[in-house]
Amino acid sequence: MKKVYSIIYKLHKILSGILSILFILWYVSGLVMLYHPFPRLNDTIRPVKEVDYAVTDSLWQQVPATFRSCQFIFSGNHQLIKVDGEVLGAYHPTKDDILSIADDYNIIIHHIDTLADIDRWIPFNRLMSHLPIYRLVSNEEDYLYISSQTGEILQYNTKKARLWAYVGAIPHYVYYKPLRRDSELWKDVVILLSGIATISVILGLIISIRFLIKRKRLKLFRKATWQTHYLFGLISGIFMFAFIFSGMMSLAKVPEILIERHPYKAPLLEKSHYDIQALPSHFKRCDLADDIKPIFRSYITEKMEISPATLTNGVSITSNEVEEIINSRLQEDVLSTETVVNDWFYYQNGEKGFKTETTHHSVYWNEKGYFKVMDRNSKARYICYQVLHTFKIPFLNTKEPLRLTAMWILLLSGLVIVISGTILSYRIVRK
Repeated sequence: MKKVYSIIYKLHKILSGILSILFILWYVSGLVMLYHPFPRLNDTIRPVKEVDYAVTDSLWQQVPATFRSCQFIFSGNHQLIKVDGEVLGAYHPTKDDILSIADDYNIIIHHIDTLADIDRWIPFNRLMSHLPIYRLVSNEEDYLYISSQTGEILQYNTKKARLWAYVGAIPHYVYYKPLRRDSELWKDVVILLSGIATISVILGLIISIRFLIKRKRLKLFRKATWQTHYLFGLISGIFMFAFIFSGMMSLAKVPEILIERHPYKAPLLEKSHYDIQALPSHFKRCDLADDIKPIFRSYITEKMEISPATLTNGVSITSNEVEEIINSRLQEDVLSTETVVNDWFYYQNGEKGFKTETTHHSVYWNEKGYFKVMDRNSKARYICYQVLHTFKIPFLNTKEPLRLTAMWILLLSGLVIVISGTILSYRIVRK
């Protein structure tokens, strides 16, 4: 048994020593990420534009009979429809187009860069087809990225958001361009690193628990660094395990051998179900959806607004309609339906919803078109990531200050463990 423990102890020292800097980066960046995510173009930034129904109708004629996704967006004075990744109405922006877009985003152009490759703020190979990409740089050093091939607005970020990303999202997500541009390689590397880190934490927990069982006291070491590392590891090591493991599970899948999967594939959307004349007259962007019934999801303010996809239909949904859809799509009988407001897997800012149980699935839905199908495997993955990593639990869903406080305690205690461990590793290497 002593040999086994000796191996565990040495392995913990080696793995922790190798990953010590990465541990510190993850925890420090985690604190930043509570308030500053990776900068992206979002609906608070997009301008509200008025729809030209003649142009929209012309583009709509090009939409196929069925599709997986469809989105109405604007680019300067141009209307675009994005269908399954293809942009209808695509154009090569001229100087006047660029000036119009800059005006929409309240940008006073200092200069324009023509990018021959993606940069660190758009580090995704899927954007290579948009090259060259125009990067508008404002007097305040805000960046706006425009595709030269389609006219799409690809990204927007401020100087402040980029500065926070350097100490937040970039180290936390390992968003380094040479790695992140290859999504599969990036995913494999992050899973590998976080997997090794998880093993190191488990070994540390075993060591601290063994110390406690053998010595039967909390005060074991004279040196403050050793005592701090041991005590915090014993008390909050399990939360450190949850944080590192859940980070890995943000990309990894729960093995089917552990929990059987019953994946749900949403049906294709049908063009005939939508009447373009029912499209809202103005919005930032508008998505088509048909989870329960055809609707338009438009963004005019910061909140999403739902409207019927035809002039004759409404958006309200009945329990009977949902049960019919579940029976036809899942080929399973409905076992029960109950009201939910704040559930482990459903929370829509206090909006009342429903949970319908079938043989292998839980279907969460509400009368405004929300529709989410989860099997046991997807629930397990949700718990492994969202619950353990961000504390999205019923008790804290309605208490954001308390949730943030809990996250601060978790991250700071973990930071104490990794900093003290890094100091110990440095001393061992120096000797």
